[in-house]
Amino acid sequence: MTAWTTTTADVIRRIDEEAIHRQLDSGAIVLIGPVAVSVTGESFNLTSEEVATQLASKLKAEKMIGFLFFARGDRCRGRNHLRAVPQRCAETP
Repeated sequence: MTAWTTTTADVIRRIDEEAIHRQLDSGAIVLIGPVAVSVTGESFNLTSEEVATQLASKLKAEKMIGFLFFARGDRCRGRNHLRAVPQRCAETP
């Protein structure tokens, strides 16, 4: 299932809310990655933060859980806010 499509490298054009809600209503955990295809067939890779923020907003989500890994495999632990990402969660043990 492709949850979203894009028109440029930083703008989500359409979110398939119905498909996502169908999966959630069936008890599934929905995992959504940052790669999608435009209507012309071109692939785009948005930042995980941008996709998560736009999806949560569009779906009127009460909660959003994100697992972010950095290039060297570090995981941001103990953070409940994506704004911690640019700081690479320096204060996280």
